[in-house]
Amino acid sequence: ILDDAAIENLAREIAALHLECARIAPEIPSTSNTVKGDAIHLLDLLSSPFAPRNFDIPAEHVGVLWRHTHEFLLELERIRYDEWPKLPILVDWNLGNFSVEPQPDGTFRLFSRWDYDWFRLEPRLLDFYFLSRVSSRTGDRTQWTYSWHTLTEPRFFRFLAAYHEVYPLTEQDILFLPEVYRFFVLNYVIREGAKFFRPDLCTQFRRQAAQSYLPSFDQLDVTPLLSVVR
Repeated sequence: ILDDAAIENLAREIAALHLECARIAPEIPSTSNTVKGDAIHLLDLLSSPFAPRNFDIPAEHVGVLWRHTHEFLLELERIRYDEWPKLPILVDWNLGNFSVEPQPDGTFRLFSRWDYDWFRLEPRLLDFYFLSRVSSRTGDRTQWTYSWHTLTEPRFFRFLAAYHEVYPLTEQDILFLPEVYRFFVLNYVIREGAKFFRPDLCTQFRRQAAQSYLPSFDQLDVTPLLSVVR
């Protein structure tokens, strides 16, 4: 579990990395997988009469997932997501997925990143759900959950404030954070879960997504975080 100084240090390092990623982004060819394309694909999969069998979940759960996927796509259209700047991001920033280099003044520099499975070219905000998990008081666990509580912790507020000093965020960025979380659940837990988790964990997380993660989505209020950018 990181202390306050480490959270702020990491935030500044990630902001510097994102700035560099933004600088080189125009030179990188676009990729075939996009957030919108992945969501459309999932909507098609959930529309199949075989979806309960294919995802190993009850039919009523399929309806919950379909609704959230549809609402997510509507939100992308509303905010004109296609026009947002895209840069190289890595999504899954678990504590074990990066190493740091200690500095003489007691701080650290981000040294290397392990596990590039979830590399994408998308807005930097997609990194922030996992960065909230790194900042969280929960810490690493043998058994874990993909709830959204880490986005509302004071520790994540501290992370955002330090990040904002290096690479400023906007109100629109902050308000998009719930959709970042929703996309993670829909794409990496539901659509791609079988690639990343053991079969038993995949089934467990998919059912939790339909029973708790997404049903509680409307309770996720990030407006207190807006004070970071005001």
